[in-house]
Formats: sequence, structure tokens, C-alpha cells
Amino acid sequence: MIEILRNLMDFNTTCDTGSEKACAHYIAETLFEYGIETQLYEPYPDRVSVSAVIQGKSRETLLLHGHIDTASYGNPQEWLFPPDHATFHKDCICGRGALDCKSQLAVFMKIMIELKQSDIIPGRTIRFLATADEEQGGEKGMRWIKDNTRLLENVFLALGEGGGFPFPYDGKIYYTFQTGENCTLDDTEVPIDKSKINKRTPEEILNLGIQKGYYSESTKEYCLKCKQTEGRRLDVTTLYEGIEEFLGNAPSTKVYQEYAELFLQSLKSVCPNAELIPVITPGYSDNRYIRIGGIPIIGFFPLDIKNHLSGIHSANEYISKKSLNTALFTLEKIISNLLLTEK
Repeated sequence: MIEILRNLMDFNTTCDTGSEKACAHYIAETLFEYGIETQLYEPYPDRVSVSAVIQGKSRETLLLHGHIDTASYGNPQEWLFPPDHATFHKDCICGRGALDCKSQLAVFMKIMIELKQSDIIPGRTIRFLATADEEQGGEKGMRWIKDNTRLLENVFLALGEGGGFPFPYDGKIYYTFQTGENCTLDDTEVPIDKSKINKRTPEEILNLGIQKGYYSESTKEYCLKCKQTEGRRLDVTTLYEGIEEFLGNAPSTKVYQEYAELFLQSLKSVCPNAELIPVITPGYSDNRYIRIGGIPIIGFFPLDIKNHLSGIHSANEYISKKSLNTALFTLEKIISNLLLTEK
């Protein structure tokens, strides 16, 4: 998995100067070597996506999604290590894309390879989709896939980015569990109406989120008491704004009620004092296209509590080996259960 991640990071897929083509071909070739069926999609010269599938006993499909492109390198002088390739330092892998989101691609590829090598035919089909252009809006990547292919047919659930960030609170570690994003069904982002939010108390806003299935009592508890915490904090204002804006623009998918227990118990096997905080994030990822297609998607890639998030889209991006193992072991359990358990 670490070797795959290193190779992925050594490709320049930055949104300003790079191309996904070489990296997408590497992904396809690597998975194909293990006998996994792959397909490249090249609607634009440098914007290339790749799909890989392991057929199950049922056509019902679990989708694993991530994006190949990254933010730009920025100012190289602000980096402690070269941003254009992977550097190992103190049990961490440093460089552009380490967190956003080539580590997720590497973990999903590892899980696909392990499943193929096991010779187990899963109860459901699993599809891995690595798309182009996310950092520039996804029009030439996930949007194109949704509008021009049948890859999203039969998908009952998708796993993507945007969650899994840990926040300490009251002796526990709360992990964000992304249940939605602030965007309308026609993919037009809407400004937050502050006056609308101010007409309701924070508790009323959170109760709305709980009723609709996007938030939970743990989200409410955290938001109402988080001022007592120290260190890393979740932006509570974003949670208030998120539920007010999102409830008016999208239907409830009920992903928290249906899947939270599975995710939490899988996470607790790695981090016993873990809890979940369901959240709605700003509309920044390709997840929105999958939701617009009517498919529930959960953003979840759990990191170690010591892994800083500040390097995403800025200098000194890194991921620790402990975070990689946390994500791998947790997602292995979740995906195994989702594939082999009949509805």
C-alpha cells in the first residue's frame, strides 16, 4: 500500500500544470496485473479517469471513489520537503497528494487487490473509480462520468472523501462522518442566508438535522458543549450553516441511521474510544455529483488523531503510517461487511 502511494505521489497531477493521464494508466495497469477488470476514460487529452470492478454474486454495487488530481504545489520554498514526490520522514509520507487524496486511492487499491487475491466472490459487486479534475470542479471527471457512462448503475452506496477527521472531546475521539455537502441538486452553490439561521437557536438547527437523518445526538452534544474543549476543534458555525442550507436543497438520504453503527463498530476495533460526528461540509468534492445522481455517499477516511490537516492545499502535506493503517483496517471491515451482507 505504501509503495502504491509513493508511486501515485510521484506523478505530477496538479490541477494547474499536471495531467492525470500517466497516473491513471499506472492505476489501471497495477490493478490489471492482479486480474482486476479495468477501463480508462479519456474524454479530454489530459483529464483521464479509471474504473476497476470485481463482480459479485449480485449486480448491486458498492462504489469506492477518489480523485487523481491534486492542488498545485504552491511556493516550493514553503515546503520542508520537495512537494513533487513522496518523501519518508519520521513514519510519515510527505508531498502533494498525501492526504488529498492519493492515500485514499492507495487504500482502496490495496483493498481491491486483497479481495481479488482471496478468490472470494463477494455477495455484491465492488467498483473502484478514480476520477480526474476534482480540484477544478469535476466537470471533466466525475461530472462527465455521471452524464456519459453507466458506471453508477446499480450502486446502492458510495464511499468517498470529506470525512474521517478526528477531534478530541470529553475523553473520546470524534470522527467526522460526512452525510452531505452544501450544494443544490442542479450543482449550483447557494450563498448562506445568515438571517435565516439567526431566526433559530443552535439547538433547533441541530434538531432539524437529527430529524432529517444528517446529524445525530453526538453532533448536537459536541456543538453545544465544544467551547469547553481544548486543541483541535470542529467549526460549529459550518455545521449550523450546513443543515440550514442543505435541508432546503436536497432530500434526506438517511445514511447515518442506516450505516452509522457499522462504521462506528469498525472504527472502534481500531480506536476503542472513537465516536462519530455526522457533518455536512461545504460543497467542495465530487461527492455532490454522486448524490445528484440519486446515490447515497458517505465521506469517510479515518486518520490518526496526531495527523495535522493543515497541509491540504497548502505546504507540507503529509500522512502518517498510523493514519494509513487506521484507514485501511477500518475500511477493510466496513467494505467486507457491505459486500458480504445481504440487505
